[in-house]
Amino acid sequence: MKEFIEKIKELKSNDKGKSILFFGFYFLFFIFVFLFIKLTGTKDALLQEYEKGNSSLFNSSILLNNNFYYDYKINLDNNYYNYYGKILGDVESFKYNNSDYYKSNDSYFIDNGTWIMCDNPFVYREFIDTLNISILLDNSYYVSKTDYESGEVDFNYLLSSNTINKLLYDIDSDYDDIPNEIVVKTNNGNITSIVYKLDNYCVSTGKCSNLKIDLSYDLFGEVSKIINPVV
Repeated sequence: MKEFIEKIKELKSNDKGKSILFFGFYFLFFIFVFLFIKLTGTKDALLQEYEKGNSSLFNSSILLNNNFYYDYKINLDNNYYNYYGKILGDVESFKYNNSDYYKSNDSYFIDNGTWIMCDNPFVYREFIDTLNISILLDNSYYVSKTDYESGEVDFNYLLSSNTINKLLYDIDSDYDDIPNEIVVKTNNGNITSIVYKLDNYCVSTGKCSNLKIDLSYDLFGEVSKIINPVV
């Protein structure tokens, strides 16, 4: 260190040495500035991805394949609805309220001894549709994540009631409300469940008092066939 100081003093004692020190200082300064901009720029880019709800944080494409087993639990004004079954493309087989159902495209059938066409038994089906889920997540605001030792990770998002109205119903609204919450639960990067907490949406729209939708997924890609019971 002493030799370094002596060298600096020696350089400062003549014009050539002063020039070396001058340009050396600015060379190091600009390297520091370049590295700082690069690092902070990368961080800002990541934050922007998080804030717009970028689903690249986890494997969401596996949902869009529509090949999995599911268990949907919905609490609407303290009335509980439970649907569990499997989906393969546009076809589903599921149970609800102790009855067997079959869905093909937009047509629903119930087994009442014989299979007959019926109304859509799902409440708030629009929040269950996998394409809608992807759209809602991509327009949500990323808040935080929680890592667990088991490999599970929870991603927490906020979504305004106005955004929900526009994306799902093409309604322009201007509610001044508290955002709704979405929690995406993953295990090793794959989605295991999605939980909507939509009480604020209920209150703002006047449709309900409280609404929670808990969607659980399992065995992705393992539904090989769903037999059509109607024909």
